Amino acid sequence: MIRRRLAVALVAATSTTLALVTPVQAQEPSSLSSTTEAPENGNDLEGLPDMLMSAVVDGETALVLEVIRAIMALGLAVTQGATIILPLIPGGTDQLRNFFGQFGIQV
Repeated sequence: MIRRRLAVALVAATSTTLALVTPVQAQEPSSLSSTTEAPENGNDLEGLPDMLMSAVVDGETALVLEVIRAIMALGLAVTQGATIILPLIPGGTDQLRNFFGQFGIQV
């Protein structure tokens, strides 16, 4: 029962985190509303509706989002690698339980 709750909690936390750090892909302003004129060049943000101004990601924010995405991808790779290798190590599951037990996580 505890394993199921832990799995559900991990999936919920991962999906929520991914939803928060994934940048919003805005559509062309002309396709969103027929009354809004599209900007002449791609750098002009005056033509965007007010609700889309929060979706604009500058260079520094994009860098932070990419770093977070890379860290999460690394964590995913380590988790998948451990899933494959752990059954091959004698006593591997017990070692993992003891490791998590040091941090107060019961698996």
